[in-house]
Amino acid sequence: MKQYLGLFLENYIPQNLNTTIEILKDEIIVEMLNLKKNTILNVGQNVSVPSRNYHNVYTVSSIPSCYMYVYLNQSDIEIVELWNRYCDNNGFIYIADMINHRIVRWKEGETQGEVLCGISGESGNSTYHLDRPKSLAFDVEGNLYVADVGNSRVQKFTINSTDYLLSE
Repeated sequence: MKQYLGLFLENYIPQNLNTTIEILKDEIIVEMLNLKKNTILNVGQNVSVPSRNYHNVYTVSSIPSCYMYVYLNQSDIEIVELWNRYCDNNGFIYIADMINHRIVRWKEGETQGEVLCGISGESGNSTYHLDRPKSLAFDVEGNLYVADVGNSRVQKFTINSTDYLLSE
């Protein structure tokens, strides 16, 4: 995988999905491999990226800077947001994975994350389930709040001393 001095690989775009990228802060560079071109985008801009090849998204910041939306074809009206991300000062990246109904935490540099809440691939309305979690946030005490849009609720989770989440 190609690396560029001063840039961080934020994500890659899956081969079989059309994707739209919306910039939240700083600027990003989208490397469109099959078109052999790069596109530089700033805050408030977006770009549609075609499928049929892997494309890379680079940022000038080590903190995620964009939302990615996936849609099935160019004529689809509804765009499905895949995730919202949050990075903490300890090197963890928290991802709201709408498609798989879960919140996942990744440690920077690791190749596998851990499911913090929700049951992977299974939606539901119990306190153990999530249904299309769209967003997440932390308060000053470290409590995790999840916008569980499929259940029309915001759920609060407390991380205890052994890093397990407790639903409240």
